[in-house]
Amino acid sequence: MKLTEKQKALVEKIGIFHESVGMQPAAARVMGLFFVSDKSEIAFDEVTETLGISKSATSNAINLLLQTGQIDYTTFSGDRKRYFRLKAKNWREGFSKHIDKMTGFNVLLREVLEVKRSENITCDCDDLEELVNFLDYLHQQLPLLLAKWEQSRK
Repeated sequence: MKLTEKQKALVEKIGIFHESVGMQPAAARVMGLFFVSDKSEIAFDEVTETLGISKSATSNAINLLLQTGQIDYTTFSGDRKRYFRLKAKNWREGFSKHIDKMTGFNVLLREVLEVKRSENITCDCDDLEELVNFLDYLHQQLPLLLAKWEQSRK
């Protein structure tokens, strides 16, 4: 698979973005490739060759992306290869998982506040309490915003 210079630049930009939110560099570039490629399914060897990364790095990246539900794969009759594809259609599920993660973190922050208060630990907890309240607000409002957006599309 050949990428244009613009596509290569976009793969890098998308990769850098994904790295900035904690993704491994190879996996971040693989995500970039899936977004910019004109092919909907890409074989393992194509990923390796197109990105110029090792088979080991490709394997680790693809396994990470499979485990995190960002890609899946298909096979074709008579062909032993697996063809990987972006799961962009499932973005709502990913969004919901992020909301749940924020809520989980918020539960931990509440515990921190409780411990500090119950053990009379000296702290200025106003900022922490404000963060807890904001995360509560997000947890309530983001699903409503998503539903409102869905409704506006009908």
